[in-house]
Amino acid sequence: MNSPSDTEEFYDCQGDDTFLPGKLSLFKGSLLTANNAPSINPSLPPSSFKNTFRTKVARECHNYALLLWLLNSEQVNLTYHSDYQVNAFQVFKHNEQKLYQRHLDIRQMPLDIGDISMDATLVPGDTDGFDTSKFECSIYPILLQKTNYDHFQMDRLAEDYRSQFVKILENFEYQKVKHPKFAMLYLQQNLTLLTRAYIRDLFYDITFKYSSWSSAGSSEKVHLLKSLQRYHKEHTFIISHETIASFTEKLDHLTCLNYASSDEINTTLTYGVWIDTERGIILLCNGIAHTWDIMQIPSYSYKQSDDITAFVTKYMLFCNMSALETCMWFL
Repeated sequence: MNSPSDTEEFYDCQGDDTFLPGKLSLFKGSLLTANNAPSINPSLPPSSFKNTFRTKVARECHNYALLLWLLNSEQVNLTYHSDYQVNAFQVFKHNEQKLYQRHLDIRQMPLDIGDISMDATLVPGDTDGFDTSKFECSIYPILLQKTNYDHFQMDRLAEDYRSQFVKILENFEYQKVKHPKFAMLYLQQNLTLLTRAYIRDLFYDITFKYSSWSSAGSSEKVHLLKSLQRYHKEHTFIISHETIASFTEKLDHLTCLNYASSDEINTTLTYGVWIDTERGIILLCNGIAHTWDIMQIPSYSYKQSDDITAFVTKYMLFCNMSALETCMWFL
């Protein structure tokens, strides 16, 4: 995979303190004009889906509910679609609503004639009009889609990553019967390394596009990239193949570090990936920090006999959403 030629130091933020200098005012949305797009009400996911959640904090955290819907609902078809975006950087705008739905490419699909019921009988209960609709959603948030400032052709690079994620899981499933110890080591090392490389390249893509758009200098570009990477590592995302107790403790610590908001809609999320190599399980979890509760919730999982291609699509969405979460909050 190609690496940026500007400077190799971008790849390594180890040992640096989180750096948010005054020069980063350029990256605080100061160049963004008012968003001309209509305000989006948090109407997705459908109320019938949210009402299945057992806990209040999960139901009322709109971003978590939307993420869970995208990962689990049969209403949603996830795609790798990437259009040219003219408002890709609204996530950096001052006072921008921190709602995932504003930064995702979700499209309601026309109903097939077979999906239209001729029964006019009213069904008791609440409905928001979306319960029977079908939707398409790109796994790439608008920020990660094409712009006139692309440097990496991220859509092609992401396809290479997708192929490698599939290959890792296929090799693991093949090897674990004959060579279980080798397969365990293979999965934990390769999935961890590839995930970190993929997320690193996501932030490269975001940084170079935004810097080109805003005519930022090289030092400001370095500061933004390192700040994004550091915030993601320290406040948003973990990946672990240790014991489940160790993993949950780390995710809980990460969640507690986040601001506990009294606003359920704008509550921050943390993202965790746990690799159980012994059983061949990959668990995707989220943490929610609120003033009256802190919780960790499994959001999706991979286990033996699951569709590898389908899981990889959702795994990449999960990683992409963790990058979006960082961009919404790191300043």
